[in-house]
Amino acid sequence: MTAALLAASLAAVVLLGITAGVHVSGVAALNPALRALDPLTYVAVKQSADRHFPALMKPLTLTGLGALLAQTVLAALQGQPGVAGPAAVGLLAAVVALVAVLRGDLPINQQMATWTGGDPPADWLTWRSRWERYFLIRTIATLVAFVAALTGLSFVP
Repeated sequence: MTAALLAASLAAVVLLGITAGVHVSGVAALNPALRALDPLTYVAVKQSADRHFPALMKPLTLTGLGALLAQTVLAALQGQPGVAGPAAVGLLAAVVALVAVLRGDLPINQQMATWTGGDPPADWLTWRSRWERYFLIRTIATLVAFVAALTGLSFVP
């Protein structure tokens, strides 16, 4: 059973590490680059990104969450509190990230998808700022989940 815990822990670390890396690059590089664009170009690039990123991020997010759940449950069943505790914290953080996606990112993306490139709404900057706030919450929560999974991995016997 320790092999299963090790496999789940490694999977959680790898999947959450990739996810966190994508998010951090978004906060640190992509979002500032998008902010520098004029409204028409911003809308075109954001709509294109919103069509392409889900194919990458949905499987990473869901399999990372599943691996973290497996790490938590297996560690608890094996009486490994050094693994189960951090993994549970990571699982909570991953759920927070998922809620940020479902309640913030996706609804805002759906709203932005209705904009025509030649005529973004007058309050488009408000929508962009709101989306960036949810994305930052998602990024921080994903980083916490990654660090927690990594911490748990360090205690796997």
